[in-house]
Amino acid sequence: MPPHSSTTEPTAESRREPITVLWVGDDSLTRERIAETRGGDSRLEIRPAESTAAALDALDGVDCVVEERDRREAEGIELVEALQEREPPLPLVLVTSGARREVSEPILQATWADHFHRETDATSAALLERRIARLVDHRRLSTLAERGLTALETIRDGAAIVGVDGSFEFVNQVFALQFGFDRNALAGRPWQTVYTDAAVDRLESQALPMVENGWQWTGSCVGNGTSGTFTARTTIAGLDGGGFVLVVHEEDHSSGER
Repeated sequence: MPPHSSTTEPTAESRREPITVLWVGDDSLTRERIAETRGGDSRLEIRPAESTAAALDALDGVDCVVEERDRREAEGIELVEALQEREPPLPLVLVTSGARREVSEPILQATWADHFHRETDATSAALLERRIARLVDHRRLSTLAERGLTALETIRDGAAIVGVDGSFEFVNQVFALQFGFDRNALAGRPWQTVYTDAAVDRLESQALPMVENGWQWTGSCVGNGTSGTFTARTTIAGLDGGGFVLVVHEEDHSSGER
């Protein structure tokens, strides 16, 4: 199943991006139902593959694989393993005429794998299309988020992501070192931990209201590290869906409290 994340909700733009689906099997009825139901409004471009072997040779340019599960179990596991080894992993939707409990547990436990119970009506086809789109959108946003975190790790400034509850969701190594904390010790703690009371009051009264209105704030305030206070030039930028990013550009430990 796809990993849960409160910060990777599909945006309006991502919901309209086209999706190339590799359909493994001969369930032409369901494919035709999707085309009939949505017509030219469907996001799905479906490419047929008659077998698992054919699918394994046709994964380039594909966003998602749909496989009928009324097939040999070994083939299903082979396909799942191949999809999970790709970078980024490709989502898989298993379409079966049976219950979820009849599907092999290793397949269902794979990241980015989902199950759909097949019916022959148009409503079922529309539900399947939405299931595919939701899974692909989630994977795309997750990949984008992972790339963003990787980028934050490589910058020379200290950077942290604060969630909607006001606690640290991520801090890079530079940020942790600037304040003298172990980065794991900061995870889940309030962002106010690393600033003096006066700095917190200033950020809460001046910076965060600006950020909530769509602006970016930059200014000097006093950081509260484990070895004392220092002047931290800080930039705060909001995130879609709530929360914000803190970037500490420089530090001056000689300044002390002010």
